[in-house]
Amino acid sequence: MSNIYICPKCGRIAEYDSYYGRTYCTRTACDWSVKGIPSTGKDTKTRSSPMKKFKIPAVLIWAVISLFVLMQQAEITALRTNLTALKADMEKNEATRKIYSDLFLEHREYAEGEFMRLVELFDSVQFIDAENTLTIIRLVCDWRGFDYRIAYATAVKESGLNPDAVSVNDNGTTDWGVFAFNDVVLEQYGITPEIALNPYTATEYYIKIMSNLLDKYDGDLHYAFRCYYAGEYGASQGYGNSYADSVMSMLEDVM
Repeated sequence: MSNIYICPKCGRIAEYDSYYGRTYCTRTACDWSVKGIPSTGKDTKTRSSPMKKFKIPAVLIWAVISLFVLMQQAEITALRTNLTALKADMEKNEATRKIYSDLFLEHREYAEGEFMRLVELFDSVQFIDAENTLTIIRLVCDWRGFDYRIAYATAVKESGLNPDAVSVNDNGTTDWGVFAFNDVVLEQYGITPEIALNPYTATEYYIKIMSNLLDKYDGDLHYAFRCYYAGEYGASQGYGNSYADSVMSMLEDVM
């Protein structure tokens, strides 16, 4: 049986004729022939696929694997960074309070200046969440020797610890900031809306207001809350009881 090859002249099929011992092109117009089996001919029956002969360079394989490994390592590094940042954020308040305590316990003579530096730092931050607001409330209350739980309960009741809270009342007055200072209080104590909307300065004025009420009414916290809510005249007329009850209940939970 004849074997089939490719004619090198025209590219058509060529056959080896074993009887004559020559290989002929099967195309009539082509006169190509050669004695014996052409060394350049390719047996089309046994020819393998070009893809089978193609080999991927080892260096390319190594480069792809290395790139994949680097990408995986980058993802792991990014994840670790995010987790570290999250952990640091979660521990931020406790760490800040520790710094604050260390300043006062170990360096009392320099404490005031260092605390004001911390206040300036806090003052430059946009307080966008309750956690940061609670931190500054606690720092200021500790500095002033005021029970932070009283301020905390009031802030939660009035604004949910939102330092940017602004609400307009039915009587046309506005409540400002984390402690919801009313326009009447702003005028009485010389407070501006900017002061009321700053957690640090608002806490300073809250301590001043509540300390005055507690001193005036012999430490009666319930009555001080009534006055804070309804004003001293309103409290004398019996207003503010439900508000004071609510804040006192929250205060017990904190304690």
